[in-house]
Amino acid sequence: MEIPSKTFCILPWIHFSTRPNGHIRVCCTANASSAGPTNDKKYGGEVGVLKEDDGHPSNLANDDMLSAWNNSYMRNIRLMMLNGEIPPSCSKCFVEEESGHRSKRNWETEYWSHRLDIDTLIKETKEDGSVPNKIYYMDLRMGTKCNLKCIMCSPHDSSLWEDD
Repeated sequence: MEIPSKTFCILPWIHFSTRPNGHIRVCCTANASSAGPTNDKKYGGEVGVLKEDDGHPSNLANDDMLSAWNNSYMRNIRLMMLNGEIPPSCSKCFVEEESGHRSKRNWETEYWSHRLDIDTLIKETKEDGSVPNKIYYMDLRMGTKCNLKCIMCSPHDSSLWEDD
C-alpha cells in the first residue's frame, strides 16, 4: 500500500458523517469549530459540511446520501488530497499533526488501510474526483439529546455540553 500524497486521508473515499441537524460532512472533525478560510456566514459558517453547487448545505432532510457522495464538494476534497493540497475543511487534522499529535486522518487511514486496498480506491477514482457508491463507514448523529458529556464532543452534538 502506498499513500498517494502527503495530504491523503482515506475518509472521503469511504465515509460520511452527519451533524445532529442532518447536515452531511466529510468526517466528524471536519473543522468542527467552523473556523477557517471558507467560513460561510450566509449558510451558518459550517466549514466541513458538504455544500451543493448553489451553496446550500447537503442535509439528510433534503438530499439523498448517494447524490451527496459525489457532489462537487466531495469530488473537490478528493482531488485536493490527491494533488497534495490541504482542503480547508480538513485543517484541524494538519494543525494537530504539526503539534506532534496523531490526528483522526492518521488514525483512520492506518486503520482502514489494513481492511481496504487504498490502491484500488485510488484506481476507482475518476478524473473528476467521483468514486463508486461504496460507503463503508458512517457516523450518524440523529439529535443533540445525550446524557453523556464526552470531552471530544461539543454543544452541537450533546445537550449536556450547553451549560459549559
